[in-house]
Amino acid sequence: MKSIGHIYQTLYSELAQRSLDARFASDFPADGRFVPVTVKDRKYWYFDRPAGDGTSKQDRSYVGPADDEEITKRVEAFKDLKADVRERRKIVSTLIREAYLPRPDKTAGDIVQALSEAGLFRLRGVLVGTVAYQAYSAMLGVRLEIRRCSPATLISPSFIPSRRPSAISFRRSLTSCVPSTGPSEKFHT
Repeated sequence: MKSIGHIYQTLYSELAQRSLDARFASDFPADGRFVPVTVKDRKYWYFDRPAGDGTSKQDRSYVGPADDEEITKRVEAFKDLKADVRERRKIVSTLIREAYLPRPDKTAGDIVQALSEAGLFRLRGVLVGTVAYQAYSAMLGVRLEIRRCSPATLISPSFIPSRRPSAISFRRSLTSCVPSTGPSEKFHT
């Protein structure tokens, strides 16, 4: 295995941090606010935003435990987080072009993006298989041999009950970007 240069490892680290910050900012629109809620003597962060029906009601969504330092830090710096898509794209281009890091094909990238937008990773869902393996090179700082043995394997989170809105949006997001391959392939949530 050939190692990736330190400058590219540093670039990857910067990209990972910026992506995490941007993802956090895009998950929570500016018209909402974070509120701490205590449940069974443990504090959690929730995000309140105005309901879309014009009433004074609030839609509340779970963010994470208040004792998670990373989440709390982002909650406190929420107003300062800005998406810098153009800069992140330049970093990705550099890592692919100069560090020879692998990237997923367009369909796999669309599927992973849909899963992310549905909140799978924020809720600590797991992606396994070839697509996940491609990310290991950058994280480990070495070039791994990529063999296309099978399409990506997705482990759907069993902790999301089928009638909750998050499961419904997860299913819609996934089916909107997966090409139909016939009745033999099914995605279970």
